[in-house]
Amino acid sequence: MILTSEGQLTDKIYALGIAPYPAYVISGDKKSMMIDAGLNIFGPRYMSDFYNNFSTESTLDYLLLTHSHFDHLGAMPYMKRQLPDLQVGAHERVKSLLAKESVLTFMNNFSDMQKMIFKDFVTDEDVAITNEEPDLILSEGMEIDLGNLTCQVIETPGHTADSLSFYFPEIKALFPGETSGILIGLKGEGVKSEFVSSYTDCIKSIEKLMDLDLDFLGISHVFSLTGEDAQGFMARALTAAEDYRKLIEYYLNEAHSNIEETIELMVKKEYEEKGNIFQEKNAYKANLTAQVKSIAQL
Repeated sequence: MILTSEGQLTDKIYALGIAPYPAYVISGDKKSMMIDAGLNIFGPRYMSDFYNNFSTESTLDYLLLTHSHFDHLGAMPYMKRQLPDLQVGAHERVKSLLAKESVLTFMNNFSDMQKMIFKDFVTDEDVAITNEEPDLILSEGMEIDLGNLTCQVIETPGHTADSLSFYFPEIKALFPGETSGILIGLKGEGVKSEFVSSYTDCIKSIEKLMDLDLDFLGISHVFSLTGEDAQGFMARALTAAEDYRKLIEYYLNEAHSNIEETIELMVKKEYEEKGNIFQEKNAYKANLTAQVKSIAQL
């Protein structure tokens, strides 16, 4: 089944915020964990949704980040300021990136571009992305115990070099970030591949995740999958990545291998004319630029 990622999704999994930028909360018997922190402007909404779904005595113990993009770690600094005991976990690369003023400026500028799209969520609170260091440096094979639920860390580069996936074997639930791609279309009927840092790494990571037993898959944007849809997603993701490589190669050929012309042609044909990609244009173009360069180098 394809679900919209809002509210209670299973007896152990909730999606805070709005479907385009869900923050998944997994509740164990002893501790709770949030995966990803969307755009910075959603920080107050994530906090209020957490306390609306859980008792006021509940605490959020962990926040794990799938990767370093501004729309996945955006609200992390805000939440860390609100919850000083919150343990933030991320790839070691996230720590070094957040220490760079140029990176923070870039992230905050891109975040500001979203304010007109999501103006109903903009408040007077300080939601700036600042250098809040991760408390936990995550790597392959690490495990975090939530009480009868175990979060297993899997390194899955491809979307970014620092991409991580999180698997909970007791409930067969996987949160793969964007390395495996996202669902697109009004009903999630299509799969859009999101290899940005490396096509080759992306393929290897998807193949790695295909071995997992799945009942639930939390996609990074808009949708979640259960049952047979979750079980079959990685095969679809692999095909989508291969097909997207061929599509980029087609446009590169049309543009006589000129990368800038290829990008402009794809923005026009794939983004503007088809209209089934619900992503802010500048963010889409930034990712597309990296994808075209990745394929051009093969």
